[in-house]
Formats: sequence, structure tokens, C-alpha cells
Amino acid sequence: MAAGLPFMEPLHILGSGSIGLFWAASIRSAFPSYPLAVLFRSHHKSRIDDKQVVVCMQQNMRPRMAHVPAQLIHNSSGNNSRPIRNLLLTTKAHQAASAVQSILPRLDKEQLRVIVLCNGALSVRDELQSVLHDYNPQIVMATTTQGVYQEPPDDDMYHLEHVGLGETLIGGMPALGQLWDQSGLNCRSISSKEMEVSLWQKLAANCVCNPLTTLWKLPNGKLWEQPTFESTMKQVLEEVSQVAAQALHQGETLDADLGPQPLSPEALRAFVEQVIRDNAENKSSMWHDVRLGRRTEVDNLNGYVVRKGQQLGLDCPANEELSSQIRALAHSHASEG
Repeated sequence: MAAGLPFMEPLHILGSGSIGLFWAASIRSAFPSYPLAVLFRSHHKSRIDDKQVVVCMQQNMRPRMAHVPAQLIHNSSGNNSRPIRNLLLTTKAHQAASAVQSILPRLDKEQLRVIVLCNGALSVRDELQSVLHDYNPQIVMATTTQGVYQEPPDDDMYHLEHVGLGETLIGGMPALGQLWDQSGLNCRSISSKEMEVSLWQKLAANCVCNPLTTLWKLPNGKLWEQPTFESTMKQVLEEVSQVAAQALHQGETLDADLGPQPLSPEALRAFVEQVIRDNAENKSSMWHDVRLGRRTEVDNLNGYVVRKGQQLGLDCPANEELSSQIRALAHSHASEG
């Protein structure tokens, strides 16, 4: 491994979807000997050869190959395994708590960082607090607007399509953020207060783009063609803005250092529109989940806004309606399958 890297500690990645594999492959492409490993469930065993998997990343019609170290979760808890001190969590939001529970014996009780890089990260953080109550971990929040989706793997490798170069933010770990940036992940480190705002901004984008691209079966860039898009986005963002302002005010997280009203409906709209432009060709993971008859993350996105709003005495009918529509659509596809 190259000397002088800003962050040189081993990194374990839990989540073998598009973001987890993209992170691992990007880091290993830039630094081929960097000590990381992706943790896979047993049904991936056939594609693990000599303790590694091959990832093909496609960008602008140009493929890049990366060899990524791999471990099977059920084989990674033996006495000879090094305790995990830096865990990058990239699972689906609704799978995060159970996934972390599955590797509890491997986690270092004395020194543990969990870096959460999931859609619905605010919801995931709440769940992790109870799962890891005996570990006293440092939970680090990260977010990205990188547009990546995963094609079905074949017998030899995993296939990723990188369709939008977005921005990655990490709260309070500048050394790791610098490593990610040097790996081509366009990352910068920000304060914890700024990260709270960024997480609500990312949640707002997911609450708009994920359900609507799924319901209308469109990539992000085509949303503008739908006649009800403008009004639906406006209603969703007004609700997210109200809930975020109340939640952050209660926690005394938002202050004047962050500039004028970064979570106003207008500011959220500008953020969401930029995400759509940056990832115009992206097909949301929710769309793929529904198509494949899998559970979606809607309860950790729009559903989280509804639940948080209820706690704060706020109604969120637009987010509740989108949640209901996605659940119904997912149920119908699962029944057909």
C-alpha cells in the first residue's frame, strides 16, 4: 500500500449492493493493496474466488476492472479473524440493523466506528443505537449523490453502471474523507452540524426521486415530463422542510453558522433539482427492488418523515400517500412473482 495515505486502517464493508461494491472497487482501483474487505452472505459464495471478487465498473462506455477482497459473513467470525474496528455500512436501510447483528461477534467492543452510508441514514442511526448498546460505537454519518446501479451478476463478476458523478460528504473523519476523495469518490469532510443538514437534504431528494421514478418507471431526468411532478415535489418538500426544522430545533443542531434556511422548501428544491441533473440517467434502487419483488426502503424514507412528523405533531399526507402507493406496488409485484 502506498505510504502516506491519510487513512490506513483496515475497512470492512457490509453491504454488497451497488454502493458497497462501488466504494470497494474505487478504493482498490486507486490503491490496489489497501486493507479492505466486503462481507458477503453465503449465496455469493460461487462468485468468490481466492478470497476475492471481480467488479466491472462501467462509466461513459469505458469498463474498469477491480479485484476486491471478500469474506463470507458466516465464515468470518472465527478466532483467527481480526476484530472489525471500521465498519462501512452500505446495506439497504431496512436491512441495516439485522446485518450488523449478524456480525456482532466480530466487532471490536473497545474501539468501533460505524460509518453509515445508506439511504434513510437518519432512520438507520436510530436503529443502530439499540443494536449496538453494548459496544458504545462512534457512529459516523456519510452521504453521497453518486449515481450507481448494479446489473445482475454473472458467474465471474459483478457489474456496476456509474451514471452520475455526485458529491460525497462525511461528518467528522477528514482522513477517511481524504482517502475516499483520492479514490475518485468526490468526497469532503464537514462538521457534524453540517452533516445533519446534508442528511435531511439527501432524505428530501430520496423522498422525491425514489418513489416517483418507481411509480412512473422513469429515470430521474424524465421526471420533469410528468404533469404532476412539480406539484407533488412541492408538497413532499414542504413536509420534509417542516419536519426537519422541528427535529433539528429540538436537538439544537441547526445554528447560524450554516447559513440562511438551508432546509427551507426553496433550498430543498434547489438541492433536489441539482441531484436530478447530476443523475439524470439513474434508475433508483427502489425501482429495481419493486421490479424484482423485493422489499423497498420507502419506510425509511417517506415513511420516516411521516413517523417523525407524528412525533412532532405534524401531518405529512404527501409522504404518506407515496409510502402507501409504493407499498401497494411492491405487494402487487411480489404477488405476481
